[in-house]
Amino acid sequence: MAAIFGKPQKAHEYLYWEYPEYGGQQAIRMGKWKAIRQNIVKGNSLEIELYDLESDPQEQVNLASSNVDIISRMEEVFIKAHSKSILERFQMPALGD
Repeated sequence: MAAIFGKPQKAHEYLYWEYPEYGGQQAIRMGKWKAIRQNIVKGNSLEIELYDLESDPQEQVNLASSNVDIISRMEEVFIKAHSKSILERFQMPALGD
């Protein structure tokens, strides 16, 4: 809320969001990194894409295979940050909902 009123905002360790449409998606922004998991509802529960938004703001080069340590951290955050929606239509059973 502070940013809305033009006040300094506390820095976040990460930003997390998920979207059940388009096959189900999760994403995390942590510093310069953005991790995306797509097609969760359609069965993808493991593949994570990783982008360096400083050098690749258009997310063209997936760096997941060369940054295993960052992917491991992102996997932890995906699990920690997800919470089951109270609305059934937004639930993703592949995430344990």
